[in-house]
Amino acid sequence: MVGAFSLALWFLNYMFAEQSVKFDELALGPETTSVYPHLGGNRIHCKDWEDRVECLAPLSSKPANKKFLWLGNSQLHSINQRKPNQYPASLYLTKNLAKVDISAITFSQPNASLLEHWLLFEAISSEIKIDVLVLAIVFDDMREGQIRQSISSASQSAKIKEVLNNSAFGRRILSKLQDTTELDDQPETLQTASENWITTKLENCCGWTSTREQARGRISTELYQFRNSVFGISANSQRRIIPSHYNQNTQALRAITERARQLKTKVIAYVAPLRSDVERPYIAEEYEGFKTMVEATLRDGGGHYYDLENLVPSKYWGLKDSTNISGEPEIDFMHFQGEGHKILADELFHILEECTR
Repeated sequence: MVGAFSLALWFLNYMFAEQSVKFDELALGPETTSVYPHLGGNRIHCKDWEDRVECLAPLSSKPANKKFLWLGNSQLHSINQRKPNQYPASLYLTKNLAKVDISAITFSQPNASLLEHWLLFEAISSEIKIDVLVLAIVFDDMREGQIRQSISSASQSAKIKEVLNNSAFGRRILSKLQDTTELDDQPETLQTASENWITTKLENCCGWTSTREQARGRISTELYQFRNSVFGISANSQRRIIPSHYNQNTQALRAITERARQLKTKVIAYVAPLRSDVERPYIAEEYEGFKTMVEATLRDGGGHYYDLENLVPSKYWGLKDSTNISGEPEIDFMHFQGEGHKILADELFHILEECTR
């Protein structure tokens, strides 16, 4: 097996050195398109802390308006089987909010964790007053244990460091970020152990630390496929929570609600739409426990909770690239088609009307 892994690593190193690729697109596959829309000449949907200026500047120019911030994962910027003139929900929602004098901005990253949402919220709130924060919460992303460099770079600001040092959770994460963006102590499962082994080999052969953010997309389509084939993993495979990551993200959600209360920011969190016409890749008890935790945390923090998992009808979901080396298309549980984005935007607009009266 080690020999096979070495061959896969050599192949990845060759691709990194020889090809110019759009890594975000590779992470999603050709069936799904990433779109970060503009409105009125202004960018209204950004990725992370490193491209924030382009998105926050228009909001700063309208001090009297209420400010709306939407944070989520690739579901927000990805359209499955995109057709002409189809756009993410962020564009439709921003247009509707503008009619009621609310300026809106959206940030999303692939596999975005609540830990990353927390840090990004803290960082953005240090630059502009946010009146309403909407969180798209995804069970899969509770398995994430990293803060990618394009978000953790926000912690280098003296202003943000001061904010983080005001809470025990903030101090803990800040201390870890000073050394590494990996927030794990030890691997807990065969899967995480294999991922850590691969990461170490990639660092030795390919300078993984400096290229990890881009390579994350590539690993989803090459090394990720190879690993899944070895362990028999597909899009339909049930995957258990990783306790340390889950607990860390749970703490991050609590930290978001506590900080939002201090800043007088209204929080609306929703469990993201999930394909429902096939068996879901989750352990049922774990998934239901996750939803109960989110609802309780929002209630205790004075926020609003909505379960939107069944919002998008089955006919608006599609397929994605294979997650293993078989090459066979698989069910996409996360990214829906253009009509699904319109449905999500309309539903959130109604929720915002209800919560901000």
